[in-house]
Amino acid sequence: MGVKTYTTFQISKFCDVYPTTVINWIEDGKLNAFKTPGGHRRVRRDDLLDFLKEYNLPVNHTFKMDENIKILIIGHTNKSDKIENYLKQNKFQYITTSSEFEAGYLTGKWNPNLIMINLHSMNSSWRSICQSLKTEPETKNIPLIAIIPSEKNLVEPKQITADDYVIENESIEQVINKFRHYLSI
Repeated sequence: MGVKTYTTFQISKFCDVYPTTVINWIEDGKLNAFKTPGGHRRVRRDDLLDFLKEYNLPVNHTFKMDENIKILIIGHTNKSDKIENYLKQNKFQYITTSSEFEAGYLTGKWNPNLIMINLHSMNSSWRSICQSLKTEPETKNIPLIAIIPSEKNLVEPKQITADDYVIENESIEQVINKFRHYLSI
């Protein structure tokens, strides 16, 4: 399968702007693009993501980077059931595991774009899992979000070497907003 590309019309829908605005971004050299033999502009997914990050542009919630986003969920909770339902409905790839060994294996083999770990279900091993993920060169840049059972268990993300956390009773929308933030979608 080739590199995913978008038309100026698709980008205009993602960014909630007119197609001519997207064409201006391209002509001004702000957004990298190429032309098809028929003269139509196309933008590679990576170029679009770089542009969105550089200019800190919000995108319409319909923007998805196709089905290549992979999320690993370590440990099971009621929250992870809701997250799995959302991921399934929106055609994300995801795998859940409660095994430390399998979590490490899947991280290396599957190369997820984001990892979510339930601190409550992993007993004391969660600290070493988080530290390992954040110190290994191959995995340190993968966003790691911890699920904590309640606010009384609230700790700074740096103490658990996670990038962020969600509280078990937070709404699914708050969780998805964190996904969007860390996945740039």
